[in-house]
Amino acid sequence: MKIWILMIFYLNSNLDRLCDKLDNKIEKLALDMSQPCEVLYEKIIALSQKRDDLINLRVLHNNMVDSLTKEESQEMQELATKFFASHSTSCFRGKIKILKKCIQALIKAGYSAEKFKEVYPYLLPKIPRQVLQGV
Repeated sequence: MKIWILMIFYLNSNLDRLCDKLDNKIEKLALDMSQPCEVLYEKIIALSQKRDDLINLRVLHNNMVDSLTKEESQEMQELATKFFASHSTSCFRGKIKILKKCIQALIKAGYSAEKFKEVYPYLLPKIPRQVLQGV
């Protein structure tokens, strides 16, 4: 769960931009007359689902932030940035209390590590393999 928590904090600042990109892709597909309607429909549905998933990440982020103090929230943002810059799990040291609060907020929202793998499989390639093995 630690990795997913950090992924959510790391992506949060880019969620609006990512949603806008998906909106632009959906709009282009909606105007595309060169492909069969069924193909376009499937592509639009897939992109819309991905956009909904990103919006859900924002909601999960807000749930975690609500369970933390302002200082803890800033620490988590810094931790996520350090982690994805260095790919080192040593940044977890001393942050167990904050991580537990975040884990509780995610569990309360109905999320587990397995559910994240199921709902967000496209985010897994962004996490270095050696980190996934070590956590």
